[in-house]
Amino acid sequence: MNLVAESLTGWKQAEAIGKHLNEVFNIINEFTGEKVENAVTRVLKEGIIVGLANHTILIRKDETKISIADSAAPIKDKKGNIIGIVLIFRDVTERKKAEQELRLQSVIMTNLSEGVHLIRMDDGIIVYTNPRFEEMFGYDPGELIGKHISIVNAPTDKNPEETAKEIMENLEETGEWHGEVYNLKKDGIPFWCYANVSAFDHPVYGKVTVAIHTDITERKKAEMEISNLAKFPSENPNPILRVTKESIIYLNKVSESIFSIKEGDPLPEMFQDAVIEAININTLKEIEIEIENQIYSFVIAPIEGEVYVNVYGRDITKRKKSEDTLKESEEKYRNAYNRAEFYKDLFTHDINNILQSILSGILLNEIYINQPEGHEKLNETYNVIKDQVKRGAKLVSNIRKLSNLEDNQISIKTIEICSVLEKSITFLKNSYKARNVNIQVHSIGEKLYVQANEFLEDAFENVLINAIKYNENSIVEILVKISREQKNGIDYLKMEFKDNGIGIDDSKKDLIFQRGYMEGKSVYGMGLGLSLVKKIIETYNGKIWVEDRVKGDQSKGSNFIVLIPEVL
Repeated sequence: MNLVAESLTGWKQAEAIGKHLNEVFNIINEFTGEKVENAVTRVLKEGIIVGLANHTILIRKDETKISIADSAAPIKDKKGNIIGIVLIFRDVTERKKAEQELRLQSVIMTNLSEGVHLIRMDDGIIVYTNPRFEEMFGYDPGELIGKHISIVNAPTDKNPEETAKEIMENLEETGEWHGEVYNLKKDGIPFWCYANVSAFDHPVYGKVTVAIHTDITERKKAEMEISNLAKFPSENPNPILRVTKESIIYLNKVSESIFSIKEGDPLPEMFQDAVIEAININTLKEIEIEIENQIYSFVIAPIEGEVYVNVYGRDITKRKKSEDTLKESEEKYRNAYNRAEFYKDLFTHDINNILQSILSGILLNEIYINQPEGHEKLNETYNVIKDQVKRGAKLVSNIRKLSNLEDNQISIKTIEICSVLEKSITFLKNSYKARNVNIQVHSIGEKLYVQANEFLEDAFENVLINAIKYNENSIVEILVKISREQKNGIDYLKMEFKDNGIGIDDSKKDLIFQRGYMEGKSVYGMGLGLSLVKKIIETYNGKIWVEDRVKGDQSKGSNFIVLIPEVL
């Protein structure tokens, strides 16, 4: 142990000598708290350089915990026997905190068109505001930080304590609350906002709420104008009526034109339910009615002690179209944001592993280069670094392809499937020359056609790569069987990729095709590859799933089944 290792573990070298490695280097998963197999054990099993860079916590001698990234490499004699292991680890606690903080800031700052603020739940102190929130409330940048949230809350006709209780109950039950709130600008002018509030745990501030505010002052003014109308000017541009449960006792010219009715006519059916309810329970009712492609909002206001109601209308066609457009834009934005978050998480996850392996190789080279007897090891670590660089390039390529698929930037044409499979097999054998791979193809014909594109080759490559990657046998056996199958009146080409690998547990057979199910979350994680395959195959109106190669016995390997509609 060097001085840094003593500092990180809390164990002195003299104390550690003679103790089991798991006692001195006790590591767990930061999310589950479960014991993690350390890199040294992995090296003893696999005999190769191993890096475990993600979600690892070291429990020090004094029981305190730190986030670490660790890796190990074997030291071999001339005969290739392992005679020692180099264990390298470092404290990444500050880096983890920084990543969490950057992620939070990214989430908050993505919605700059709305006002956003962050509040500590235990004392109501504002700890963050975005520029739009400061502009909306009339404050200078940073002026609200450290102030109590009450500084922006205006009195309402609702008991403030009841409002706060309602919000807290919703946050505790569902983690979110939304509704109208009456706010106060710096200059004392009150205004209405619609607020979406969510609760979460912040790595620095603890339990916090994040609130997104939309200014609805103009909408509230319009509602007040309608509800406060007391007269029925005949030239009013909006439809206005006075009706009983049965008939119309007054209407202005606009109403006559819209409904083609006059005083004394029966009450139109479209109003009946709302008018009856408003009169019976003496409460305001709001309804929307579409007439000849125009949309109207009507407020039905009962009069205390009377058997009639006043009906105030407003043409909201433009507003509704704007809202629909906004909803569509929000949905597109949300989908784009979710995709961006997925790509960011995926890239961060995989590139961390790649960089950690490269770093481990460089550190080992620094050790070997100063040891004459270690020069023969340089080529081994060089190949590790070279492979990781190729892996990084493949990661970038796959993410770009998945993005294009999700954006529907693709074209479909007739493809001969057997030649594509042959190219994929050639690529695989060139990529895994160090493995003994035996691939056989049993096909119903030499020329078989489907509607697909160049991504089909990527799909085949990823399925074949998984058959090798998750195979511990000295000889990797893969049988590709091509046949025909008809389902629901559709003729499919059926491709079965049968391997003698480690197999997949039944509980994970669906999960491995999901985008968020990545290597590192489970020892059997399949990373981006299979999510890309699924997206490609579904683009061709095909299907993919996995079964046990030997039914009921996972340990005998897997059978990935692909169906693609055949072009006859």
